[in-house]
Amino acid sequence: MLVCVLAVAVAGFAGAYLAYEIISRIPVLRWLICGMGGKIFDIKPGDNLLVLGDEGQGLAIMKEQGLLDMLKAIRS
Repeated sequence: MLVCVLAVAVAGFAGAYLAYEIISRIPVLRWLICGMGGKIFDIKPGDNLLVLGDEGQGLAIMKEQGLLDMLKAIRS
């Protein structure tokens, strides 16, 4: 039992450290998470985001609802 608890604690710490390293190194994520992008693009905590990447053009981030609206427009 103690081994499982320790394993979960280590995994949680490692996951938090990894998330910190990723967020601190990618300015777009830091910008969105700190709230600057949320005000401009109406992104709130709990929103689902779609992240698309291209090596030549960079990253595109859009709200899930925007994608669903585009798909509904194409379908009808």
